[in-house]
Amino acid sequence: MRPFGSRRPKNNRKNTYVGTIRKSQLVTTYAPGSIVDFVNDTVMIAGTDSWGWDNDEEYIVHHENLQKLLGVQYFLEPKVDGKRRPFFSDRSEDIPSYRFPEILYCTSCRRLFHSSAFKYRTTHRLRCVCNRETLLPSRFVVVCPKGHIEDFPYDKWVHQGKACSVNPLRPELAMFNIEGRGSIESLVVKCESCGVTKGLASAFAQDALVGLVECTGKSPWLPSDDDQGCGEQLVTRLRSSSSVYFPATVSAIKIPPWSAKVFTILEKKFDILDMAGDKSEAIRRHVSPHVPDMSEEEVMSAYLRLKESRELEGRRTWTDVYYEEYCALTHDEAFDEEYSSQLLPAPQGYERWIEKTVAVDCLTEVNAFIGFTRLTPWNGSLDDERLAPISVRKHNWLPAVKMRGEGIFIQFKADLIEEWERRAGDFYEPMMSNLEKSWFWNERASAGYVLLHTFSHLLIRQLALESGYGIASLKERIYSTTLSDSGEKRTMAGVLIYTAAPDADGSLGGLVEQSYPERLGRLIDNMLIEAEWCSSDPLCIDSYGDRAQGTDSLNYAACYACALLPETSCEFRNVLLDRAALIGRPESPELGLFRTVLGEV
Repeated sequence: MRPFGSRRPKNNRKNTYVGTIRKSQLVTTYAPGSIVDFVNDTVMIAGTDSWGWDNDEEYIVHHENLQKLLGVQYFLEPKVDGKRRPFFSDRSEDIPSYRFPEILYCTSCRRLFHSSAFKYRTTHRLRCVCNRETLLPSRFVVVCPKGHIEDFPYDKWVHQGKACSVNPLRPELAMFNIEGRGSIESLVVKCESCGVTKGLASAFAQDALVGLVECTGKSPWLPSDDDQGCGEQLVTRLRSSSSVYFPATVSAIKIPPWSAKVFTILEKKFDILDMAGDKSEAIRRHVSPHVPDMSEEEVMSAYLRLKESRELEGRRTWTDVYYEEYCALTHDEAFDEEYSSQLLPAPQGYERWIEKTVAVDCLTEVNAFIGFTRLTPWNGSLDDERLAPISVRKHNWLPAVKMRGEGIFIQFKADLIEEWERRAGDFYEPMMSNLEKSWFWNERASAGYVLLHTFSHLLIRQLALESGYGIASLKERIYSTTLSDSGEKRTMAGVLIYTAAPDADGSLGGLVEQSYPERLGRLIDNMLIEAEWCSSDPLCIDSYGDRAQGTDSLNYAACYACALLPETSCEFRNVLLDRAALIGRPESPELGLFRTVLGEV
């Protein structure tokens, strides 16, 4: 990771190496636009304009459905340098970053400085002129709902939007703690030029900066950070606040036929084959050596299928992506390089509700970064206007990482889920109404989705106790019946619980071991026993309708004590959950899908 001291480097300044970040973090927690605290520097990760330094085939990732969903031609993984530092072979290198915040603070003399006041702005440690004390980055920033971010305007804050009466161009500012306390309420900004002071306690109010400063459109993560004008009202936040940065990522599973090795090779060599006059010769030279067990005719057939897919007009939708994954998961067994599965009977004791189980021995997930929001999380829609751009120019690729792992897929009997929805659907109308009023977006939302989503959450919590995986390392994908854009019904009823990691080996099989009928049956037994009682009952179980709980009242009987998961595990913000969908309520036991099982376990 290297910071640019300036967005327009002068005098051939050499960029400075500041630290390492895991490859997977560069498309999530520390993606472009995020603030990262290293040992000697605090920087903002730069946008993707400088990521495409070379189209090294090693870092290009393809996923046909995800490419069509997002309107790109390929994905690009962060660059890795495993030769110079083998121990950090899974760490990304040469991703630019910019110093931010640019306002610095001296813990000795308490003065505030702008980094532009120093000649060597790319050195690790900037030191104060008072006694060479290391300067620390400002703790405060101001952000706007459109994703722009700036340094806190200390000058305008202390002078109430006016210029300093003594030194209007370069007022000397300092920041003190009064009464020896260390809280924000005790911080005071003082202009040492004119003597005025003002506390920072009120700076975090929603309207604190009204009339003092408006957003100028600064985007410090982009190489050109000229003021572009915005006009939105700025609000103050700690630079480490979680509301300063919400990454927006989308993921999809590689499925047959695209998970086969021949398609992996063809995707990388597609441009060469497409431009070749003699396709057969190009295939013999560039593809056949990598798949010696396939005939030239089979490779040609695969190439034509890939070409046909890429020439199809129109973009995929989320419904298309999920439905194709569901069809692949419920189909015959597969033994591809990037997807391998075996069909198993339903969990013992649950044959009435569950069609079958699929042990996914190997799966590949592509996780792509599409942007970020500030102040409020991304609502899940690709058309969310609050998504901040990650580059100046629109590229034909997006940053992504490829993850390998394993999983358990449980296919429910769709007719039983539909029967349950007819019986309980009206009960969830208030929840669906709350969803429409909220900023969340989910085209698959329904009573059936609530049932499957809750089942997944409860099973993940139980798996974390018995599979050896930490709960935060398990993830879910919910497949629920929905309508396509053309109004066609896409019948789905299943959950995929999986784990995936960015290393080449993936996982060790502990999750698949839990998928066999007897063991999975016992898991579900224990899950339902745990779901019967929550430490927050009776308040939790009585939460429904106008007494709903959770964000925007989008949960019924689901709280941190019984059903919620870490943010990394849930596919939909820990909402649309109700354990009563599985076990029923005291006054309406018929609501629970598994109500007849509870007396037997």
